[in-house]
Amino acid sequence: MGGLGSGGHNVRNRGAVETHRRLSANSMAKHGVFSEGWSGRWGWTGSDGETTSWIWVVGGRDEIRLDFKFRENGGEWQPVDQTVTLTRVPKPFGKDQPYFFCPRCGCRAMHLYGSQQHFRCRTCSGLVHASSRERHSDRASRQARKIRRRLGAELGMDDPAFRPKHMRQTTYEKLHTRLEQKEAESWDDTLLLLQRLQKLEGRISTRRSRTASTGSRKAAFW
Repeated sequence: MGGLGSGGHNVRNRGAVETHRRLSANSMAKHGVFSEGWSGRWGWTGSDGETTSWIWVVGGRDEIRLDFKFRENGGEWQPVDQTVTLTRVPKPFGKDQPYFFCPRCGCRAMHLYGSQQHFRCRTCSGLVHASSRERHSDRASRQARKIRRRLGAELGMDDPAFRPKHMRQTTYEKLHTRLEQKEAESWDDTLLLLQRLQKLEGRISTRRSRTASTGSRKAAFW
């Protein structure tokens, strides 16, 4: 059976939610996992579409059971049998929204993460979103690329972004205005960083020249 921890992603308090295996209540409900009698593999795929790891899941309406193996920092594989309790919140028109109860803190959670020996909520797993670690320019660039993908435009900042077919003019104008704003923020932050680097380089050069003039000795000729 596929194991967790073999890729080095299960070190406590290290990493972002995007780099850890996640259980989604919505996705499991969509695939019928929360129904009595369901059992089977639940896996994760890499960027190439190939399955990288999987666990065995026994479904149910009130709880599910997770069966997998875990190892930490390249240690010995340990079998884990974990039960996760479920809850449902009524929604309009007669439907309900499924949630997990975090096995550690008991809080209601839409997602559980396999960052440690057991699947837990994001807070108990000690994880953060990758966007929280971004610099302002990186965040602006990422948001700009997201808008460009929605518009079907090239990802380069200098490339034009035309209105896609069937998109409303008002929607396009809002997106285009936000795109210009985010790209301007990214450029401004990048220029500010370059200015700081130039000032730092100038200070280093000045210190080196002072050290060379005061601390060097004259060459001896014989």
